[in-house]
Amino acid sequence: ELVLTCAEKKIDIPVPRRNRPLYSQHLSSAIICFVGGTRREIHTKFSDIVHYLGGSVRKDYGDQVTHVVSFANLGEKYLTAFNMERSEILTEDWLLECWKERDNRILDVLDNDFIRIYRAKPLHNLNLFFFGASDETEQRHLHTLTLDNGKDFKFISP
Repeated sequence: ELVLTCAEKKIDIPVPRRNRPLYSQHLSSAIICFVGGTRREIHTKFSDIVHYLGGSVRKDYGDQVTHVVSFANLGEKYLTAFNMERSEILTEDWLLECWKERDNRILDVLDNDFIRIYRAKPLHNLNLFFFGASDETEQRHLHTLTLDNGKDFKFISP
């Protein structure tokens, strides 16, 4: 797909690094930072996906970062990215979908309509605990608020 894409655009085929094949250039203009802490193996897997799709990965959030992949909306890097509002904050599902669509030359994975589907909601992968919400109306209200912000939960009675 990479060769076909480069031929269609009449550009040179980029030379991949040793031990890092290029499957497509879907993320060629993306510089991605991961936030929310995760196991090293998972971080490596997602970094490889970014590199296979022609993108770059940065350890720290900075001016050049265009997209943030959040495994959970917490930590200093997440707060910096959120407060700066320069980068899209997306779930890991975005990268998985980019990988599934690696052979689709027509799809633009950086298109706003495509990205909108995978934006991380405020409570992405966070655990919530509520104390003292015994009123049925209050519980329904809290449940609705958390669903709207990307999290489902159940009340556990003490």
